[in-house]
Amino acid sequence: MFSKFSVWVIIKGQLRTMKVYGTDKLDFFEVCVLFFIPLASPILQIFMDLHLSKDIVGTIVSAASIFAGLLLNLLVLLYSILSAILKPNPVKTPCVDDERIKDLIEHLFYNISFAILVSILIVVASLIHLTGMKWIMTGSDIFVSYFGIQLFLLITQILKRFHKLLEHQMSRTRQKKQQEASVIWGKTKQQDPRC
Repeated sequence: MFSKFSVWVIIKGQLRTMKVYGTDKLDFFEVCVLFFIPLASPILQIFMDLHLSKDIVGTIVSAASIFAGLLLNLLVLLYSILSAILKPNPVKTPCVDDERIKDLIEHLFYNISFAILVSILIVVASLIHLTGMKWIMTGSDIFVSYFGIQLFLLITQILKRFHKLLEHQMSRTRQKKQQEASVIWGKTKQQDPRC
């Protein structure tokens, strides 16, 4: 019953995207950046005795909710890109390039899903802060601080990967147009259109 509500598959998917490309070896540097560097924020927060006010909590809830909505829209966009790539074409045969794009889309899918999960955790921790109980407020402050930095890192990772995906798709379109123009003007022979 609880398997329907489990987010463990999203966490495992995020960890799977943190492997050295082409191997099963976990990229230790990437794991440290995403999971251990954000620990500096709550440690600094405790050391400086900083606490969130109700106004800041309201702003954090709004920002995290907006990020979650935008990331859900990004998942829809990613699905439409994947659908266009997987559309059957009798002339075109799969090439290595397409497999790399599919890997990149799979990584983006898990990164975005994990970022949405982190956004939800930030919202929940922020709302728990409003209970007014001192020990719960301190714990929620630490959670918000940790997951806030992690969300920032995830969004930069998603932005970089999405930029790489769209840049690659645009360069392929540009190359195809240049090849077509060369064929029309008789500069080169028509090349294999498969890739």
